Amino acid sequence: MMMKVLKENTDILPAKVLDAFFAVAGMHIKTKEKVYLELHETGQVIATCPLSFDEKRGISIDLLADYDNIEQLIKVHGIKRTEDLNRITQSDLWLRYLGGNGYVAADINELDAELCFRIVKSVTMVYSADMNFYQEIIHVMSMKHQFERYIDENMHRFAVAVLMRPMLLPEKLYVP
Repeated sequence: MMMKVLKENTDILPAKVLDAFFAVAGMHIKTKEKVYLELHETGQVIATCPLSFDEKRGISIDLLADYDNIEQLIKVHGIKRTEDLNRITQSDLWLRYLGGNGYVAADINELDAELCFRIVKSVTMVYSADMNFYQEIIHVMSMKHQFERYIDENMHRFAVAVLMRPMLLPEKLYVP
């Protein structure tokens, strides 16, 4: 007697299907969990979730997770259908951040600069290309209030960094 074994459908969504879904959505998708997914021209996918916005101080803080490509997004989250994108939550992005596959970005309007926090081997790297700023903190920052406090306590350092950033001359005036 032959027994039939039912195989559970574990097939993941083909990348080309999700790629087409992004194209139809204008390369941006907002999930039911308020996670924003963006497919870049390079193929990289960035997931963003707002953490806080202080209009009075002009500071917004977002949690971002990066994926090398659509295939990685599908694999990490076990996406089997486009509707599964709605299962991606802020908690998922925190896990990516804590694993070194994401970052927290603070947009500081007063300084016209973005400040980023990224975990590397139990160290929080704080950096800003806009301010030519870099610092390593010997503990993992993982709570919204830690980022807010760090920004408040170091705002004077950031202001100095902005003042010290090199002024670029127009190309035609640049003399090496």
